[in-house]
Amino acid sequence: MPFQRLKHLKLPLEFLVGGTTVNAPDVLPSSLQTLEITFPFISVVHLFENIVRHSDHFKALGDIRLHFDTDRGDSEEVIIGNGDVMDRLSRQGIRVTVLH
Repeated sequence: MPFQRLKHLKLPLEFLVGGTTVNAPDVLPSSLQTLEITFPFISVVHLFENIVRHSDHFKALGDIRLHFDTDRGDSEEVIIGNGDVMDRLSRQGIRVTVLH
């Protein structure tokens, strides 16, 4: 996988997953410490579930930041309202921060 030294990544969700379901370890390096997603859609929940499922790959990941915008992406309530996966990320030591 390229970018094995990458520690911080900020990009729109579509650039990361496109319109398909992805295997997080295939698209994100294990060195990643901070993941910032702009304009998140509900499909980001599937990415989070995949990160939790592959916790051994994401030991360095400590922060996920979600940048919401009223003109693009789904609402904060739709995504953050999925408390189960947010709780599992927290138990894994990953802090999820909401930004506007």
